[in-house]
Amino acid sequence: MQNNIKPSFLSTIPPCDIIMQLDNMLAGGLETVAIDLANSLQKRGYRVAILVLGNAGKDAKKAVALGLQVCVIPFEEDVLRQQLIEATPKVVFAHYSFQGTDLYAKLNIPFIQVVHNVYAWLDESGRQNFTNSIPNTMLFIAVSPVVREYTVQELGVPDEKCITIANGIETLKFIPLTPQEKAEKRKELGFAPDEYLFIS
Repeated sequence: MQNNIKPSFLSTIPPCDIIMQLDNMLAGGLETVAIDLANSLQKRGYRVAILVLGNAGKDAKKAVALGLQVCVIPFEEDVLRQQLIEATPKVVFAHYSFQGTDLYAKLNIPFIQVVHNVYAWLDESGRQNFTNSIPNTMLFIAVSPVVREYTVQELGVPDEKCITIANGIETLKFIPLTPQEKAEKRKELGFAPDEYLFIS
């Protein structure tokens, strides 16, 4: 009887073109975006490594099961420097991770931050870490116009360094309901047949 093989994490960054960096990779929307992006880029022929500088959980295991390389190491600048020199990445996409920006700048590796939501909940320490990362971040990618507006106006990111690439919905995954099914669903939810619904 064979044992189930558990997904294994790497302890060294493999040679790669692109690093997806996260402080933690547990379970949630941020992790899903990172996995989808890494998977899409890998399918297009890029060598992608996911670098987790903290805790790895369910979604990190999911990434490994999908054939992605996940490296889990604590942030130690000297160790990371040596691994980056050997892995030779062309770019780092950070997902709510501000660590290593000075190091990436010294090694001339472009550092791009994906801003996943309005970071209004950052405490003083978190705001300071974000602010410290701005000079060495080549580009900030906001997931919506509202996120971009907050990032520029409230967090101090220069306007020219922040663009919007909106999170999308894979509409092909959704099969429209028949008129009868729509009427039944409206009734079930307590809406009149002609009542206007706006979903944001």
